[in-house]
Amino acid sequence: MDQDFEIKGGKLIKYTGPGGDVAVPEGVTDISEDAFQAGPRGNELITSVYLPEGVVRIAQGAFRDCRRLNRVHLPDSLREIGGKHMRGAFEHCDSLRSIRIPGGVTVLPEYIFDSCENLREVYLPKNMWRISDAAFYRCHSLEFVRLPENLGVIDIYAFSQCTSLVDIRIPNSVQKIGNSAFLGCSRLTHVVLPEGLPEIGLTCFRGCASLREIRIPESVNRLAFAAFENCTGLECIHIPEGVKVLGNYLFNGCTSLRTVDIPGSVTEILDNTFEDCDSLEEITIPAAVTGIGAEAFLNCSGLETVRILGKSVKISASAFHGTGAEIIVDGLTLGKLPKDARENTLKAFARRVADGEDIPDGHRTQCMKYIRRAGEKLLPLAETEPALMELLEKEGLLKENP
Repeated sequence: MDQDFEIKGGKLIKYTGPGGDVAVPEGVTDISEDAFQAGPRGNELITSVYLPEGVVRIAQGAFRDCRRLNRVHLPDSLREIGGKHMRGAFEHCDSLRSIRIPGGVTVLPEYIFDSCENLREVYLPKNMWRISDAAFYRCHSLEFVRLPENLGVIDIYAFSQCTSLVDIRIPNSVQKIGNSAFLGCSRLTHVVLPEGLPEIGLTCFRGCASLREIRIPESVNRLAFAAFENCTGLECIHIPEGVKVLGNYLFNGCTSLRTVDIPGSVTEILDNTFEDCDSLEEITIPAAVTGIGAEAFLNCSGLETVRILGKSVKISASAFHGTGAEIIVDGLTLGKLPKDARENTLKAFARRVADGEDIPDGHRTQCMKYIRRAGEKLLPLAETEPALMELLEKEGLLKENP
């Protein structure tokens, strides 16, 4: 009934009716901020809303906290939906399960469906070009969303904490994926990233524990802070040529990661990049790398072999703490390795010599040069490794007892 609505000049200011199924009167063009908002001001009993043709705008917070609202008809005349932090148009509409956004809406606004706990399906129009900040934040039941073929931008936190989302295909039209866009999507197993994407933002896929592999397009030249942190199911990854820096905590906590191909374009591996990647067994550091940061490979307990191809690499003292890895060097002097890494390398080298294994010439040269220079100073270490003691004796580097 019209007396249930406060309308001024085509703008619906406030709904004051008893709830249930609500049909907005013809002639309304604008739904005002908080017009149907539930909570202390009422409207807890609204279960469905029909908006007539002619409505062109829905303001921020219009249906916020309508927790029993399970069905909304949006007209084809709609052009704009408002929204900002804690003022999403349908924020906390806990009973809403499915919704179709009409073709006239080209930008999905900030926080529009934040915390819509039971939202499972969303149908977006083909001409939508932007999904704004936190549009689907904490939509824990969201299972299906087909991204529009003309989409250009997915903003920060857009799908963060969508814990039922399994598959997402991002069209080639997308040129930007914001920070934390898919953070905490714990059931996400399949992602298709677009060709032409220039970077993957910080914490973009952090905590996507079910993601086993992902193909990073060759166009990507930047992998930001913690982009894949705690992707505990991730087993292998190919980093494209063109990436220069591996960011802090990039693969931290990727406990299933076994294979990483670092391209020759990489010049720096920052702090904690591979921390706690305890399934990683070997890795090759390209010749262009000039720095390996603090705790870069901390607690990579399965790491057995690290091949460093460069001749001038600054390595943090804690870079290989907790690994036990042998560092295979070419032109790099062993004196530039951290103490624990150097000791592990010398013991492993001595075992290789004792077993008659093939050893790269450059690595053999650097190890023997260090051993001959250090001489008896290596005795404490040799007492923990018989093969090293044998090598010292064979080289005549131990003084005979009088």
